[in-house]
Amino acid sequence: MTATFIWKQVFTNYPQLHYPLLPQQITKYYCNLTGNYLQVRLNNQANEDALIIHELMISRYPDCQIAQTLTFQNQPHFQVAGGQSLWTDAAEFPVTAGETYYLSLKATNISGTINSLGYAPAHLIYQQLTAPPNSSLKDYYYGIDALRCQSTDPAVLVSFFGDSIIGQGYLSENISRLFYHHWPQKITTCNAGIFGNRLLHSGQIMSQNPTSFSQAGNQRFNPDVLYDQPQIVITLTGSNDLMTAGAGCPNRDLPNSQQLISGIQRLAKICQWRKTIFVPLTLPPFQGATNLGLATWQPLKEHVRKLTNHWIMQLPNAIDLANYVTAKSNSAALAPEFDSGDHWHFSASGARQISQFIYHELRNAEVL
Repeated sequence: MTATFIWKQVFTNYPQLHYPLLPQQITKYYCNLTGNYLQVRLNNQANEDALIIHELMISRYPDCQIAQTLTFQNQPHFQVAGGQSLWTDAAEFPVTAGETYYLSLKATNISGTINSLGYAPAHLIYQQLTAPPNSSLKDYYYGIDALRCQSTDPAVLVSFFGDSIIGQGYLSENISRLFYHHWPQKITTCNAGIFGNRLLHSGQIMSQNPTSFSQAGNQRFNPDVLYDQPQIVITLTGSNDLMTAGAGCPNRDLPNSQQLISGIQRLAKICQWRKTIFVPLTLPPFQGATNLGLATWQPLKEHVRKLTNHWIMQLPNAIDLANYVTAKSNSAALAPEFDSGDHWHFSASGARQISQFIYHELRNAEVL
């Protein structure tokens, strides 16, 4: 048996939220693997003070009244040092594909708030069941960023990489659900999407908290994605490099098509060297979108987007997402049926339809 991810969501640094540690956080996870010896990873990477774990339990029931305690170095009470993550001891806790599991976490620290957070509004694979500190924080959670087990059968790991369109989960989790329905026990997924993340540059200069947008995508690709040894990587990255230039970031950050292509090509070459299947999605249109109250679209950006997309479609396994979601009457804008209302992100219903398209493209290309 081999250790395989059941679920993973990349965390980032959100100090501006002042997220209070809840007395108890209960979260649920859909599992597509059958195996045993479950482990949970606890993330405290963006905090200086230790995260003190008073209780961490795994259960088959939402109220966690019947649960098994998870330990670190055989201790039920332990600490995650500031700037660190750690895996719990492997617990003899059988899991079954198609089942949902629940984790109860009780933790404190000196400050009472935590910066290391995940953000997952889709609630299709993962969901927090505990009432949030307030309505604006309902999709954020802390502590647990991954689960893995010793899987009884080898499973294909698919990692999704990109910015908010990936990170919010509407697209990646709908695709995951299709995978899980058709291949129980055979496939599992990780989400390495981060809101505001750019491929070529870190942060957003005008943001109140540029650290929440993380390192540049081409810097974090190895630690956030390839260190997990996925067999397939599905990427949608580069849009924020275009959109935020002059609208949150300096105009000088606007890449030309060759710079953006070189950034994506670097990811493709790394995957080729590692014998990982690289599945790039073309960059969707964004006319009408704003960032920090500023218009993001310009004719020059549109020109760069289209040149980049033309190059992407020359790659093996490329999927023309942009063509699928573009309005018939305006090649620079999202079609209304996919638009969440901000002319940038996909709606929940639109993402379901797009996920079907991507899934069938992967099947037709025999990637899976």
